[in-house]
Amino acid sequence: MGHPSDVVGVSELVPFQGVEQVSTAKAVVQKWAVVHDLLISVTSAGTVRDEDWQAFVQALLTEPITKYLATSLGKADVTSVQRKQAADILRSRNIRMAVVTNDTFVRGLVTAVGWLGANVQSFPWTDTTTALQYLAVTGKMAERSLATLAKLRREVEALERRNRE
Repeated sequence: MGHPSDVVGVSELVPFQGVEQVSTAKAVVQKWAVVHDLLISVTSAGTVRDEDWQAFVQALLTEPITKYLATSLGKADVTSVQRKQAADILRSRNIRMAVVTNDTFVRGLVTAVGWLGANVQSFPWTDTTTALQYLAVTGKMAERSLATLAKLRREVEALERRNRE
């Protein structure tokens, strides 16, 4: 693992299976890790439930980070309250954020979060290295970050496949 705070959180988010489930929306699978002062997350497509969001927000609030690389493998549905909460944390902690996704809707949400005062920019997956440069992550740190991102993405995709079976 290397650095003692490399992996700070793993959230395998699955829909509630009981009879009280109201929504049939697919919940997201999300994994995250910290590399030095960079939080990296990979999120699948789906609905972000508030209780799962709060677990992730704890990492944003408490980890000693200055940068956040958020990646999405599709449209992750977050509420306006969740967007505002993230924007407030990013702004108050002065965390610079890059979002990597090919989903135009998500990229539009990034623009909205930027309007709320967060220091954020979006990039397509083909520009992941550019996203890291935007965050001032270069050299060995960029290599380590890309390796961590690739590992997290493989894990999220594997969980997604397992959830479909």
